Amino acid sequence: MQITNEFDTRLAMGYQAAGTSDVNGNILDTQGASSLCFLAALGPIVSGGVQSLKVQHGDQSDLSDAADIDGAVYTIGDTDDDKLCAIEVARATKRYVRIVLLRETQNCTLYSVIALLGDLRKKPPANHSTFDGKTVVAS
Repeated sequence: MQITNEFDTRLAMGYQAAGTSDVNGNILDTQGASSLCFLAALGPIVSGGVQSLKVQHGDQSDLSDAADIDGAVYTIGDTDDDKLCAIEVARATKRYVRIVLLRETQNCTLYSVIALLGDLRKKPPANHSTFDGKTVVAS
């Protein structure tokens, strides 16, 4: 089994330099997928920092109707520097989703967030705009 054939891989949020302001990620269209997982690569976090990641969804393509998904929140500890964290949504009930980085106090750096859309009703697109479409497979 080739894993990349089982998921539609998207860039949900690019690099976010150290800061204290909240950041909305890219809006993702989940049509054709019924589950998704966000994998976040955390960077340096200043001691005492209060930050978290949450997932929002909605029916409008611009997420003007964005609402938080109950339970889809990951609290980032100030000792979680250079770690990975994941938020999985087992059943997507709205078509559009995004990840949101909440930074309440001290500086927090985020390297990136990758979204894996799963339970696909068809094969993922070969060249989504946030994925170059090239996969190296070794056996």
